[in-house]
Amino acid sequence: MELDHETRHGPRWTIAVHESPIGELAWQARFCTRTPVEIVMAVAHRLTAALNSPSAMARDDLLWGAHPRHEAIRYALEAADQPWQQDPANPAR
Repeated sequence: MELDHETRHGPRWTIAVHESPIGELAWQARFCTRTPVEIVMAVAHRLTAALNSPSAMARDDLLWGAHPRHEAIRYALEAADQPWQQDPANPAR
């Protein structure tokens, strides 16, 4: 999780997950300067709870619900209002 203190227009917060410490980007979420800090913190708390899960099954259920990751991302994007979109350079796998 990264906070850009200097930005005026671009993403202020970025949460990114990689396949491994030196692997490809698996997914990322960016929040602009207008995003309420409560939203960013709610996402961070949910992610922390999921990553602290005792099993991979519990972790994946907290992160993605009852769907594989690529389907969960697709469903979330379809249900969301704009400007939510998937980065074409990093499609869900």
